[in-house]
Amino acid sequence: MATDLDGTALRTDGTVSPRTVAAFGKVEESGAVLAFVTGRPPRWMGGVASAVRHRGLAICANGALIYDLHTERIVESHLIGIEVLEEVVAQLRANVPELVFFGRV
Repeated sequence: MATDLDGTALRTDGTVSPRTVAAFGKVEESGAVLAFVTGRPPRWMGGVASAVRHRGLAICANGALIYDLHTERIVESHLIGIEVLEEVVAQLRANVPELVFFGRV
């Protein structure tokens, strides 16, 4: 079972209703995978793990990482390779000269 996180499973105050938490428990008890989908980075997932009683996995960082809410650890990553990033930056600089990057690029 997969669900969006913010505004769907997670309320605006960062909580999850007891009824929803119980439903998530039943998903895992049935043997199914419980997956939350979010653009959040892993450093913002600790509160989510607590709110859902450390259940499920999160596809986070816009799909780049799989985060285990049971252990609060990244278990899989699908990062963009440096060579791809370098090519994108070069193309952007060539085509959008007013573009500014901050940090190492």
